[in-house]
Amino acid sequence: MQTVRFGLLIAVTTLFAATIGQAADADRATGYIHVEQIDGVWWFINADGEKFVSIGVNHIEPHLWMAPYNKAATLKKYGSDMIGPDGHFNTNGDAARKWIDAQVKTTQELGFNTFGKHTHPAIDPELYQEQIYYIASLDTAPLAGWQATPLTVF
Repeated sequence: MQTVRFGLLIAVTTLFAATIGQAADADRATGYIHVEQIDGVWWFINADGEKFVSIGVNHIEPHLWMAPYNKAATLKKYGSDMIGPDGHFNTNGDAARKWIDAQVKTTQELGFNTFGKHTHPAIDPELYQEQIYYIASLDTAPLAGWQATPLTVF
């Protein structure tokens, strides 16, 4: 059923491409993902020292799978413990693991290598951090501050 399979592709980030096919550079291999400027260009560098460009799937969100038109099929496929006693997504259940594994598999089959910024905060990153790159959300400043400055239009 293609409709359900592609349901995770609500929006695709504008971060492009996949791994750059170059041999690992032992000097860049740090054991973690980082950025590095090489010949004036900033690159993501994977744990093995290889350059890569991120292509991310945005909006990995369980509530879309729990909408009235998807809920019965989702629970049947992944398990009833996808919903906790409070009626919300249960990130600790077996169903959550099965569901996120399916999202990672589909994402990679389609040529993406990253979960984008808007991966739902209810999903524990431990479910996918060893399987796929992801954009961690870091709130460095309150977003409401941008409204404090009046906009002058001429």
